[in-house]
Formats: sequence, structure tokens, C-alpha cells
Amino acid sequence: MSATERPGSGGSENLETFRAAIDAADAEIVRALGARARAALETRRFKSGVADPDREVRVVERVRALAVAEGLSPDFAESLWRAIMAESRRMQEAAGAGGPEGGPAG
Repeated sequence: MSATERPGSGGSENLETFRAAIDAADAEIVRALGARARAALETRRFKSGVADPDREVRVVERVRALAVAEGLSPDFAESLWRAIMAESRRMQEAAGAGGPEGGPAG
């Protein structure tokens, strides 16, 4: 058995298999963040300001529930989404001011 094989796996699963799955998931997450950013930037056209506290509360509640359903920490998911939404506001403000867009939005 090599150093990257999992004990008892018969060699069909190894560390590289799981690393490849992680890399694929990372790429999927980044693509999804890009799609979210583009959609969030489009919402700027329909809003008088950038922040929408009621919407953010609903988003966080939904994300926390999704996290629980996936066996993840709802606190972790909330923290992550608050960072995503902060970046979203930053991008929307920059776009509203004619500045560079940069990254994710919400």
C-alpha cells in the first residue's frame, strides 16, 4: 500500500482521488460565486441603494438551513455568507460609482 492509499480501500481509493474531488468542488464553488456575483451586480439596476437588510436576513436564514441539511455548521455558513454579501455590497457600490467590479456580489 502506498502512502496515499487509504487503509482497507483495496487501492481503488487514495488520497489523490479525494484531492481531485476537492479540486473539482473548489472549481464549482468559484464558478457559482462568479454566477452569483454577476446576478448580484444586475440587481443594482433595480435598487435605490446597495444594502437590503431584510433580504440579507432572509438569505442568512436560508443558508443556515441549507447548511444544516448538508451536515455543515450553520454558524460557519452564516460567517461565509456574510463575507460574500459584504463583497457583494462592495462590488455594487463600486459599479454604482463607475469603479472596478472585482469579485462576488449579493
